[in-house]
Amino acid sequence: MKKIHLIIATIIIFSNFGFSKELKESLPNYTIVSEKFDSKIPINKYVFEGKIIDKNTQEILKNIDIFYGENEKEKVLSKNGFFKLTLNLDKQQILFRTTDLHRTDIYGLNAKSQHRMNVIIYIDRDEERFIKMTEKPVLYAYNPRDLDLLINLKANGKLKFTYPQISETNSWEMKLKNNHFMDQKGNEYPYLFWDSEQKDINISKSENNLSGAILRKENVVTYLDSVLSEVGFNSQEKTDFITYWGPRLVQTEFCFVQFQTQHECSQFAEYEISPKPDNFNRLYILFSGFEYFPTNFSVTSQKLLPFKRQDFNLLEWGGVEVNNETINQNL
Repeated sequence: MKKIHLIIATIIIFSNFGFSKELKESLPNYTIVSEKFDSKIPINKYVFEGKIIDKNTQEILKNIDIFYGENEKEKVLSKNGFFKLTLNLDKQQILFRTTDLHRTDIYGLNAKSQHRMNVIIYIDRDEERFIKMTEKPVLYAYNPRDLDLLINLKANGKLKFTYPQISETNSWEMKLKNNHFMDQKGNEYPYLFWDSEQKDINISKSENNLSGAILRKENVVTYLDSVLSEVGFNSQEKTDFITYWGPRLVQTEFCFVQFQTQHECSQFAEYEISPKPDNFNRLYILFSGFEYFPTNFSVTSQKLLPFKRQDFNLLEWGGVEVNNETINQNL
């Protein structure tokens, strides 16, 4: 209880001055103010009550939808920012959602029979938290003969870094020689690189399920190797991809993985390439890590088509780490 009192005291201290950035980042999705036995509550039920506030301003949030029950089918409305739910013990997953779809999910309450739990629910409406890094898009090019290339990049976000450095018109003027890019100074590059900040990320769905897979960390490398072989990555491309993304995907016990290919990748960037390639193959990985098997969504496995890699062809891969909020926005 001392730890709970300390959290409450910290909130009170800042109540008249607003949150510091450090405090906002440290706040959990909810704080338990008190939890105690109440004989008036029926056996195998518990009361979950409290108030809902903006994580950044401490403003009480009104007209919040609250979902609970199997597959979150049951719903109530908190009109004044305060709520009181009497729930069965098997209902310990609760969703709080604003009208503009900002949300907080509560899992694993470990509520006890005939106990009253008073809480503060925090909803983060700071739009900056939705900004994601479109990471490590790299572009390879292949052709039997040398070519002069002009590649214009139209990234859907703010470019953060490119290598080699892109021009002021967001283009690379390169010669393709022995399947390597060569700039006007004679420097060679195995691929072109860029990354950017992007806010809106669309996650593909199949019917009511997200497309993709949920993997245990010990299965990540085998899965990536299988998918990349299926679409037709060569050994160098597979090595580049797996050595970059593999360590990221095994940082948690489970991860959700989705691949987007070809026209789906236009949400990250589009290109104007002269001369136009015979085949331009694109693959991005979207992923999110979980310490426990995620239960708030289901997945449908993906079947990816092999890439066509004849004649003058380009291959691009990249990826985005998405958080649970981004996944929820796409459900």
